[in-house]
Amino acid sequence: MQTIVKGTFYRLIYMVFSFLTGLLISGLAGKELFGTISLFSLNAALLILISGMGHDASLYWHRSSGKLNPARALGYGWLVTAQQLIFFLLASICSWLFFNRLLLSQMPLKFFPLEAAYFTGLILTERYIVFFYSSGKATECNKILSLLGFLTILFPASAYLLMSDYVQAALPLFCIIPLVHGVVLMIAFHIMFSYPDFAFPRRSELSSLFNFSFIVFITNVVQFLAYRIDYWMINYFTSGKEQVGLYAQASRFAQLLWVIPNIIAAIIYHELSLANKASGKAMLSGLIRSINLFNLLFTPLLVLATWILVNFFLSEYIASFRIFLFLLLGIFLFCYTILLAAYFSASKQLWINLCISVCCLMIISFLDLLFIPTFGIEGAAWAQTISYGASGLTYLIIFCIREKVSPAQMMIPRKSDLLAVKSLIFKKQ
Repeated sequence: MQTIVKGTFYRLIYMVFSFLTGLLISGLAGKELFGTISLFSLNAALLILISGMGHDASLYWHRSSGKLNPARALGYGWLVTAQQLIFFLLASICSWLFFNRLLLSQMPLKFFPLEAAYFTGLILTERYIVFFYSSGKATECNKILSLLGFLTILFPASAYLLMSDYVQAALPLFCIIPLVHGVVLMIAFHIMFSYPDFAFPRRSELSSLFNFSFIVFITNVVQFLAYRIDYWMINYFTSGKEQVGLYAQASRFAQLLWVIPNIIAAIIYHELSLANKASGKAMLSGLIRSINLFNLLFTPLLVLATWILVNFFLSEYIASFRIFLFLLLGIFLFCYTILLAAYFSASKQLWINLCISVCCLMIISFLDLLFIPTFGIEGAAWAQTISYGASGLTYLIIFCIREKVSPAQMMIPRKSDLLAVKSLIFKKQ
């Protein structure tokens, strides 16, 4: 548990710097260009999912559980990296030949180096986070990321001070910063870990890897569409990029409630893969109760901070504050989805994640088609809140039924949870 607290602390610092960097870039870009950037990042994330085919989750589980040794895990990871880069290159060539525009950003060919840098940076960052985390070195990884976050936020901050036409800096900064993070993380990993017997997985190991990754791949694609299809529908049904930019900014603020659950889910995956069922259930229950309390205390502060930022520093996005308020309830309930999905995945109960994701996709697609053409981004917020809330409550109900615990045991914080967190934070080394 102490590893979880330490890892969460350093990753939280990184996420704070990343969020502030995103705010600076959105301010540099303006809502129209920021809408383009949001769609660009969305398309890149989808391509990473498709080209990765769920192999990262498979690598994470097999390495964390000891079913794949370090050398073969590294070889497997680099095979997946090569596959993704080749897929990106071929898809980009096809997009240019048939549509005369780039695949991800939908921009002219001259922007291809930036698009390639961004995509490569995302892959390297994601891959080496998996290498670190699955080796039980989440804290070391997050220390490096927090330092990188601090250093790279200086780039967009300097643009405000040193460039008269700083709008032109927004897209290059957005694309180059992930590449810097990925390259530095890669170098740090190979300095810290040396695998002279670098090897590729055996055929028997590949069978297990592929069986696991296939289910994860289908689940991840369905989840991604369920939780991001509203961006494409807003772009299609409304006036375009400006509305996407406003909605993306509102989502960024609301999703700050996900920061702690996402960090913890990534860190505890390694612990859950090794733990027995009883200890894993106890760990998860305590974390969910603690996060409930944290979010209840944090939400009023988040509302106040968002209001101040959009009124005094990001006035171009002031219309996004109302959308942000509509999103909060669904975002709050979705925290259950984040943690419980990690539990079911680590327990190899992947079919639960898949079934709930399919249902969520069907609900949000129907509601988006119903609400967005008439109500625009406000309708998208309603649709997201309903579908996210339903997803979180469904996960909670299924977990309670399968593990024979009451919802109150999962949701209401206990004094013992608070004392445990306090002892971990202030424990003398």
